[in-house]
Amino acid sequence: MVQAIFDETEEVDLWDQLKAIECPVLVIRGGKEGSFLSEADALRYQKHLKHAEIVVFEDSGHALWEPDEARFRQTIQHFLEQIDGHK
Repeated sequence: MVQAIFDETEEVDLWDQLKAIECPVLVIRGGKEGSFLSEADALRYQKHLKHAEIVVFEDSGHALWEPDEARFRQTIQHFLEQIDGHK
C-alpha cells in the first residue's frame, strides 16, 4: 500500500516559493556520505531564501546530532539567540 501511494505521487518543485519566507532560516547539513542534503541543495536554499545561514557539520551524516549532540544543540541555540537579539 505504501509503495502504491509512493508510486502515484508527483514531485512538486517549490524552490521558487522559498522567496516568500521572510524570517531567518538555519540550514544544517552533514558533510559525510549519507547526508540527505547535498552541498548543491544547501546552496539552492541559500540562493532562494533571503535570510539563510548554512552550517555544515563535516563529521556528520544525516543524523546531524551525531557524533556531537552538544554541537548540534549549541548551533541551534546560537541561531535562536541571534534572532532573539534582533527584535
